[in-house]
Amino acid sequence: MRKQNILFTILFVISTIFAPQIAAQNNAKQPQNSVREHSKSQRQTYLISGQVTQTSSYCGGARPSQEMLDKIAIPIAYPNKKFYIRRGKTNSLNLKFLKSFNTDKDGNYTIRLPNGIYSIILEEQLKEINISNYTTINQQVDTNCIKEWWSNPYYLLEVKNKNISDLDFNFHHRCFVTNDIPCLNYVGPMPP
Repeated sequence: MRKQNILFTILFVISTIFAPQIAAQNNAKQPQNSVREHSKSQRQTYLISGQVTQTSSYCGGARPSQEMLDKIAIPIAYPNKKFYIRRGKTNSLNLKFLKSFNTDKDGNYTIRLPNGIYSIILEEQLKEINISNYTTINQQVDTNCIKEWWSNPYYLLEVKNKNISDLDFNFHHRCFVTNDIPCLNYVGPMPP
């Protein structure tokens, strides 16, 4: 009986000394596991894919036939169109771009992104806009329009735990305007 009491006393002393340390170690390990699980979910990426196409206006001189107008209204592939991605809902020079992507020869693209909200921006929106670069004798710039256009993403993308397919874009090319900024107007002579 006396040996049992001594053994019980020794076990009691050991448990009171070491139990708090063991519990603290177990608690310290628990957040590390949840951090690992959280970082794993942050690394999960989703496939975003689509096609970029282009249409154009009729820029000839003679009145076009309906067949000609119908033909140029059909979207065709826009190869080598470059886009950039920034986090958040606005375009800002304070934010670095995360990645860029180009369309292939058929206008298709694929990218992978984790959950989040992203701004897809055009190449012309990557740097601060210089209006004088777009003003010519035959082209005018709507100053208010271009400032607003620059600060907003071309497309606001939200990724939420799933792949996104068929995220398609079409660019309509206006006569004698050589880029995709919508705030430029051709004011030069028209063909006869």
